[in-house]
Amino acid sequence: MTADEVFRQKLRNFRKANGLTQEEMAEKIGLNESYYRTFEKIHPREHETKRPINPTLRTLKGFAAAMGVSLSDLMEGVDDE
Repeated sequence: MTADEVFRQKLRNFRKANGLTQEEMAEKIGLNESYYRTFEKIHPREHETKRPINPTLRTLKGFAAAMGVSLSDLMEGVDDE
């Protein structure tokens, strides 16, 4: 599993475990829903499959805060290959 896939899986698992829609999760983080979806999307269009996700530090901090974890916990297991 790639680093992006691990990160996407973490987001999706947290959201679903907490009964949140993508819209609710985006609001909790302070993002536009369509922008949030780009981070959780598993199967990008065929021509974009190699394109990495690149959230800003501010966005990563928003994810961590919304999930109630530290930034280092959020990134645990997300290794660049």
